[in-house]
Amino acid sequence: MLIRKSIAPLSLFFLALVTTAYPAIPRQNAKTVIIAGKVISPKANSSIALFINRVGFGQEELKASVDVAGNFMFKFEAYVPTDAWVAYQTNFLILFHPGDSIYLEFDGTTSDRTAALKSAKFSGDAAASNKGVALFQQAYAENPVSWYNYEKHTIRIKNSTPSQFVQYCDSLKNEILNFYAAFVKKQGLNQEAARWSKLYAGNRYYHDLTYFPGDHRAALVLKESEWDVPLKYYDYLQTYDDVKLALVSGDAISNYINHYAYTYIRGHSSADAAALKRSLTKGQQDSIKLRSIVRYSKDPLIKEIALCYFLNGWLEQSALGTFEKNRSLIDANLTQPFLREPLFKKYALKKKEVEGLPAPAVERLVSGVSFVDSVIQQNRGKVIYIDIWATWCGPCRQEFPYARKLEDAFGDNVVFLYLCLESSEDAYQNLLKKYAHKGIHKFLDEEQSKILRAKYKVQGVPHYMLIDKDGHIVTMDHSIKPSADETPAAIRGLL
Repeated sequence: MLIRKSIAPLSLFFLALVTTAYPAIPRQNAKTVIIAGKVISPKANSSIALFINRVGFGQEELKASVDVAGNFMFKFEAYVPTDAWVAYQTNFLILFHPGDSIYLEFDGTTSDRTAALKSAKFSGDAAASNKGVALFQQAYAENPVSWYNYEKHTIRIKNSTPSQFVQYCDSLKNEILNFYAAFVKKQGLNQEAARWSKLYAGNRYYHDLTYFPGDHRAALVLKESEWDVPLKYYDYLQTYDDVKLALVSGDAISNYINHYAYTYIRGHSSADAAALKRSLTKGQQDSIKLRSIVRYSKDPLIKEIALCYFLNGWLEQSALGTFEKNRSLIDANLTQPFLREPLFKKYALKKKEVEGLPAPAVERLVSGVSFVDSVIQQNRGKVIYIDIWATWCGPCRQEFPYARKLEDAFGDNVVFLYLCLESSEDAYQNLLKKYAHKGIHKFLDEEQSKILRAKYKVQGVPHYMLIDKDGHIVTMDHSIKPSADETPAAIRGLL
């Protein structure tokens, strides 16, 4: 078993955590981007989607109708160059800059990405770059260098030590870079398209290395407590291309930051939290994650993007109190306008959502499990629908409007019980205000969450349970989520 390396003395952990600032990217107000075009031979009454890769924030989905002639248009704001997935039958990436006006035509009859890219025609701003980007996506998909030999790759994962797997991934990376260099030279891509293509091809390297520990354990049927890599293994995440220039590929840098945040930073923050030798609330754990980003990030711009990534996640779950408690650290370390300004605009909107709303009624009993048992006992003769969720769970929150529809549809005939696990309490309170659920609500602390997970075999959230009138669990899985067509019928069948 490999042991994680020790951390520096705790006294260092509580020093002012401010690193050298990255030279500010020239400030500019958000500018309007227009991406318009034509789908050749469109489906009737169809729509097209654009998934904008917002650096530090994740993807933003926009939809536009496609008229009978195939015309469509997107209009949105951007602070910095980035890319976006165009989705219609299949999907592919295009890049843009603030203020660009881009025109795109492509074949709407094919579900094959390569065929759609071959049919794509660009004009307007960034046309030369997008032609190069489209060519590279085609070539990369068609070249064996991008394919997995699944059998050999699986054997490598199972039989390699961490250092051996790093060497294997380095060799694959060199093959990809050789292919990239030859392609750029042959096709004469402009500098921006060449830079984007290198980042796009590099995604695989970070993906393979990041998932190796979990895949290796799964291949050998080991638990994390039985085998894990040392934190030093993740040092490959401390190096990246010139981050300022990498912004043009929001897809690549967002994937990289996701790996960085949930492996390198999570590992260090877990070690820092464990060193405190006391139980911590979810809010305290989140604060330690921020401090770990500041403390362990060598590249100042990666630090800022990772901070924004975590902070945006807090705002998504309405953890406004946690955000506010860490304001001094945020102000000292998040300085780039393209990250800071949209983040604080989002904070203001989230704050406005919950201001003035009444505090929800929340049950507070000692044991989460005994509380569930008491609800079942007290409601014998009624059907009970249980929703187990967490504030940080996006799919959980997406189901809430559908849950409200179920509540309205079944009224007092069904008891709706909502159990919130492993979350910060301020986010919990704000989300209940926002969605104004009826039913019974229970917030479980960390220990109560563990007990509930063990008793009801809750592997992940959201998790749903349906209890019949005799108090027996009839269904216990994701198939009865509120938005599923089968759910109302399943409930009616028990009434």
